[in-house]
Parts: sequence; structure tokens; C-alpha cells
Amino acid sequence: MSSTSAPAAHGHRSPVAHVAFRTDGRRLASCSYDGAVIVWETAPSSPLARLTSLGRRQQVRAAHWNPAAADLLATASKTRGAMVWRIVDDRPPVLLALLDRRTEGARSATWTAEGQQLLCLTDDGEITLWHAQTATLVTTIGRRRARCVGVSVSVAGTVAAVCEDDVVTVGDLSPRRPRALRRYPSAIVGCAWSPDGSTLAVLSADGVVEILTADLVRAGSVRVPPSALGGVVWVTDDHVVVGGYDGSLHLVGRAGGEGSRLRDSRLWPASMSFAAGMLAVGGLVAEPRVLSLFLGGSP
Repeated sequence: MSSTSAPAAHGHRSPVAHVAFRTDGRRLASCSYDGAVIVWETAPSSPLARLTSLGRRQQVRAAHWNPAAADLLATASKTRGAMVWRIVDDRPPVLLALLDRRTEGARSATWTAEGQQLLCLTDDGEITLWHAQTATLVTTIGRRRARCVGVSVSVAGTVAAVCEDDVVTVGDLSPRRPRALRRYPSAIVGCAWSPDGSTLAVLSADGVVEILTADLVRAGSVRVPPSALGGVVWVTDDHVVVGGYDGSLHLVGRAGGEGSRLRDSRLWPASMSFAAGMLAVGGLVAEPRVLSLFLGGSP
């Protein structure tokens, strides 16, 4: 892994807490504790170029590009809930949909694979499914007594949720069907589906990365230094990158075993995103960091 981004002008006023690549890797949305979203133009081996931004009044915590419509961006706002925007190059963003007040306190707003619906997680732990174009509620996903604090949805529509009682649950988008669950002896800090939707990576606070099948059967595990681990992202169907709050990044194989490692004190990998051979990472500086990722060879 090697850095390709240089500090960009007119960045955030606070650390970057969330990053999201567009599917083609040509646009990157970054969210900061200053409440703003900045959209950057990205290219391998080139500095980030700021294109446009959403106003700081939104207090956006997370963003997610539509997988089927490249100009649509969903945002999760603490104060205004989930919103859908049209982002076209450097033109002013256009608000297309504002979901019901039930999504206020949104922690995430994640598109389903076909790009028609949004899965929203709020501060109270409720997970709801919405039709994005009409801003209407489709269903409420079954919730446990323990509050859900993280969610990942696969290309097959399978939802994995991390709960405060150290349980990971997996099921489809129907609230009526039973959900599989797996309990852990320590706190779970993140989970993510592989690109093909067949494998789930679960990250625990004690430094164990567990690789599970869609039925929650363990397929492998590896231990990385437990430096207050925060983020996990798949970069291929066989590799994940795990991030620590000490600025460390660890490349982990599906079958176990740690590969390359990088540490940069400017990184804050609570959030990471991967596209087109580039890994975007949150940072303590005013801009996200973009790294080139090389697998199976030399840079």
C-alpha cells in the first residue's frame, strides 16, 4: 500500500470520519465532524480535487453512492435524517428526497444492490427499509432487545447487523423470516460483506478478524494487533483491510494470515472505502487519504 494523495485545499475543518467511493472510483464523498460532505474527483497517482460540497447545516455522519445511478448520493444526517442528492460534477447538489422524521438521528443510509431502496440505521438502533424515489417506508427490519450499532447489506440483499450485546445477526430484508445469529466473547466493532456477497468479515475489539460464510459458519480467522480496531473493508473477494485508530492498516486473507501492513499517524480508519484499486481512509487532517493498493506483486 502506498499513498497517492497530497493535501488538498479547502478541505474539512475537523477530522474526516467517513469516506465513500463511487463504484467507478472517480468520485469520493467524505464526511467530517464539522457536519459537511465534500465530493472529490479522484484518480490513481493524482491529488484529490474538490468538486462540490453539502452545507454544514446538515451534520452528515455517513454517505453512500448509488450502485446503479452514478449521480445519486444518500446521506445520513443526525439532525435531518436520510436524504438523497443528485451530484453532477461541480454543479450545486440537488436534494431529491428527504425521508420521514423517523430517520432523524441516522447513523447510516445504505443503498440496496439494485439502487432503488435505502436501508437506514438510527441512533435508537432501529433498521428501516425505504423506497428512495417516493421516500416511503417499505418495512422495519426485525430488531433485537440490544441496540444495533452497525449494518452491512450484501449484493444478494442479506443484512448483517452488529448489536451492543456482542451478537451479529444475519437475514434477508424481510422482517418475518428468522435471522441467524452468532455471539462473541468481546465487543464487535464492525462487519462487512465481500463483493460477491458470499462471505462476512467480523471484527472484534480483541483483534480477531473472523471470516464467516453467509450462514455464519467460520471459514477462517486471524489476529491483528488490537490497537482499538475500528474499520474493515473488502478489497477483493479474498482480502480485507482492517484499520486501527493508531493509524495502522492490515491486509488480511480470507483463509487467515496477515499480509502487508502500513502505519501512518495521519490516518483514522474508522471508515474506509475501496474502488478501482484505490483505498480511501478517514484522517485526522482536513482531507481523506487515498492509497494505491497492490495485491500479489510489487508496487
